[in-house]
Amino acid sequence: MRLANEKCFLDTNLLIYALDPREPEKRRIAADLLRTAIKKDTLTLSPQSLSETYHVLTRVRRGDPALASHHEAESFIRVLQPYCRAPMDGGTIATALKLRVGLNFGWFDSLLLTSAIGAGCKFFLSEDMQHERMIANMTIINPFKTDAALLIGR
Repeated sequence: MRLANEKCFLDTNLLIYALDPREPEKRRIAADLLRTAIKKDTLTLSPQSLSETYHVLTRVRRGDPALASHHEAESFIRVLQPYCRAPMDGGTIATALKLRVGLNFGWFDSLLLTSAIGAGCKFFLSEDMQHERMIANMTIINPFKTDAALLIGR
């Protein structure tokens, strides 16, 4: 399975891994996926994913430093902002409510999935969801359970 030139949505966890020095292998894979999706202009994000990314990057946890300063996080968000193409409106919320109940996903995951479907994404890349599960015409892929080099078409 290759992303080729298909629209793909990267879950917040992959955006975080792209900058997280604590997980070097996941960081490499996530950064490669992000670079490739940007280069091929297939990256799709939502306002929710950018908001969650900023929050997690700048949050101080139990004495551990934040993963990024506010300035670094803002710079990262500005780079990603042009790819914020997925809808997040009243219709998205109504559909996410149905998806959450019908497919037994959590609320925030349902919002992201609904946004990705609404944007016409073929792939939803996430570490936290059910690998290879199809929803509508979109497949959830865990890039850490597959050969990432093949996935991104190197």
